[in-house]
Amino acid sequence: MSRPSDGATGANPFAGLSAIDMLVLARTDRQALEQLSKSDPAAAQEWWAGLSEDQQHALVTAMPAFIGALNGVPAASRVAANKILAAEQVRKIRSQPSFSDIDGAPTLRTEFGAGEDLIRYLERVVAGEVQLYLWHPENGAVIEMAGNPETAKSALFVVPGTNARIGEFTSSNPTTRFANWQVNNSRTQSVVAFTVLTGPMPYLTADPIDLWSSGPQNNAFAAARAPELAAFEKGIFATMPGIPTVSYENSYASAIGSAAEAYGGTPTVRVLSAGVGATFGYEPAPDVIRYAIQAPNDINRYYAGLQAWEVGFGVAPESIPGINVLDSGQSGLPINAAIAQVELGVGGPLAVAVQIPDSVSNHIDTMSDDIQKNAASMREVQRLLAGTAGATR
Repeated sequence: MSRPSDGATGANPFAGLSAIDMLVLARTDRQALEQLSKSDPAAAQEWWAGLSEDQQHALVTAMPAFIGALNGVPAASRVAANKILAAEQVRKIRSQPSFSDIDGAPTLRTEFGAGEDLIRYLERVVAGEVQLYLWHPENGAVIEMAGNPETAKSALFVVPGTNARIGEFTSSNPTTRFANWQVNNSRTQSVVAFTVLTGPMPYLTADPIDLWSSGPQNNAFAAARAPELAAFEKGIFATMPGIPTVSYENSYASAIGSAAEAYGGTPTVRVLSAGVGATFGYEPAPDVIRYAIQAPNDINRYYAGLQAWEVGFGVAPESIPGINVLDSGQSGLPINAAIAQVELGVGGPLAVAVQIPDSVSNHIDTMSDDIQKNAASMREVQRLLAGTAGATR
């Protein structure tokens, strides 16, 4: 059996690996398997396409955790693998209510307590009501798909920002609703959408999280998540070649999307929604069309363009060269970082504080699927998806 190469020569690390080889690796060489999981998605796609349908089915059935997370494997196969994985985890949870014997035990215990909410979610996955493209609770990662990739003419990536976590996907008010609305209301009836969480995000709460190291002012999360987002996007580029893509990056996620460009995460269109922008040193990749949309009083405007080392974001979204600024349709007194500093100096904290409730409400509403609260963002993304449908990257 051949072993995966180290990639130094540019050779496909999957070259020469049969389905049987992969099954052997799963039992004998977990390190090699982990190395393969980080391969370039184009290499994985080439290998997968060279397997017979029977071989692909065998790997989906025998290695659902690996295949369900491998960028470069087509969406339908990943969803099938994660359906099997979900069924396995339901059985384990029911037999081990403390989560002691399943992947991601600490994360799941924190998120779901006794686990009934999680069981209901995973049972919906098994029933086909939810399409899981990625399920890595041990990494705090989940990607949910809506729509049919086989008939899609455009793809949407919705990347939630601050406070995003697995529980936001499984709740009764899931963060997937924006993406689902776009699929259900597509003008071309041919949109596939992914709501993307690739790992831990900053969290805005007083307890028990350390706000200094885990709060949204810490730009280190953007650096950590950027290669992961890029790998996901490159997986879509490889398995759905030529399909135009629209990335809707909310709040903190706009910094992740900006940083991901350097790793090859270059969707056709990026929409920075109530975004923080980017860190110093950001160089916009060519051939990406960018839009910014946020309320005139969005909370992020109070510190837009301010950065000191790992605190803040030095490139405000509306200052990115060539960016198209859209009207959010939201009300509020116009704010920018300079005005906020003047207000603070002249009127003290109260002058800023009186505007903050509306600033936060407008910010939160940019991820809503309520047309009364978020009409402009919803319609603009709908328009962009319709406009790119049928175009090529």
